Amino acid sequence: MQKKKVSVGDLVPGMYVAELDRPWTETGFVFQGFYIQGEGEIKALAKTCRYVFIDVERGYDPDAEGWSQVREEPDEKPVLESGGPKELVPEEPDFRKGVRRVREYRRSTAAFLDNAMSQVRSGKGIPTNAAATAVNGLIKSIRINVNASIWLNNLKRRHEHSADHCANVAVVSLAFAYHLGYRGRDLASIGLGALLHDVGLMRLPSELLDKPADLEIPELQEIREHPLEGYRMMKRNGNVPEIALNIIRYHHERVSGDGYPEGLSGDQIPTEALIVSIADVYDAMTTDRPYRNPLSPHGCLSVIRHMGATDFGAKLAREFMTCIGVYPISSVVELNNGSIAMVVAHNHRTRVRPEIMLLWDRNGKPYEDWPIMSIDRKAEQPDGDQWLIMRVVDPEEYNVDVGKVTEEYLDRNYLTTA
Repeated sequence: MQKKKVSVGDLVPGMYVAELDRPWTETGFVFQGFYIQGEGEIKALAKTCRYVFIDVERGYDPDAEGWSQVREEPDEKPVLESGGPKELVPEEPDFRKGVRRVREYRRSTAAFLDNAMSQVRSGKGIPTNAAATAVNGLIKSIRINVNASIWLNNLKRRHEHSADHCANVAVVSLAFAYHLGYRGRDLASIGLGALLHDVGLMRLPSELLDKPADLEIPELQEIREHPLEGYRMMKRNGNVPEIALNIIRYHHERVSGDGYPEGLSGDQIPTEALIVSIADVYDAMTTDRPYRNPLSPHGCLSVIRHMGATDFGAKLAREFMTCIGVYPISSVVELNNGSIAMVVAHNHRTRVRPEIMLLWDRNGKPYEDWPIMSIDRKAEQPDGDQWLIMRVVDPEEYNVDVGKVTEEYLDRNYLTTA
């Protein structure tokens, strides 16, 4: 842990408070260590403390020099490796422990995005060093347990879909880019571009973004200008890598030439922008919107398979489906014994036998505490065939709200949601 002493008056969202200037027991704080998410935490600290110690490895470092704080391990390669796709082997293979660790980084990212949206809407810029801290945290989270990181994408706050969408797209983009072989600064640059890909939308009114009816031509044009607006904004900001700027500018371009804002086609579009494009579409289609119902992850992959050649390129679309898996995280499945479960983690030996969270048995009775089970390990037992996946089901068919299940699971096991 790297700690720095900071006056309470200098605290900003995204910092992680590790110690106080007095014992925790002399204050009213329940948790010994937390992220600053807004003025509420700062005001509460000001009532009892003059200064605190922040952990700059877990949160925003006010002294870091912009993008230079992105750490690159010496044995990493920043470009596509010749060895082909690689899976992320979790540092913490236990899904439950992985969720506990990953949640902290997602909280920090949420704090950064909430503050960034507020800054942009008030006409200010986004501090690049704070963005770099958030990206570092997300890279750590996918290395801890990429399955847990993607599963936590289910936690989409009401009225905050833009911030949540940006975080979710960054997580999926980083996992996909790692799968393709990106490492080091290039991986971090993709994460930054993904996290800020919709920065140009942040100045538009929510009434326009959430409009349930068809958009008028002027409204549609206003939305279609957001990639260029975001690009110009971050270009003015300075110290933003070219890869990230290209992602912000070109993430709505399509290989067929039917995208916007410039109508680029084929190889004119940077691969990194297409990586984020496909992650953007994946999260958008699996998210509830005022004008349409969400698709299941499995259903979304089916759509991407059909649109891949014209939108992202057939090869990239195939790689994305390989990365996401036969049974994407959060898919609801029926087992041979009639039980209903949610896929929470991929098995690195075989993609067809993932880890699942058991929801209901064949009679519709809820499993107590929603246990997590490895189909791969269970399949080796005498009754193993009963626990194999029979089919992917529509969550609505069994009245499964994956977001609510995720929230309740965290409530049951970790006392509080993300």
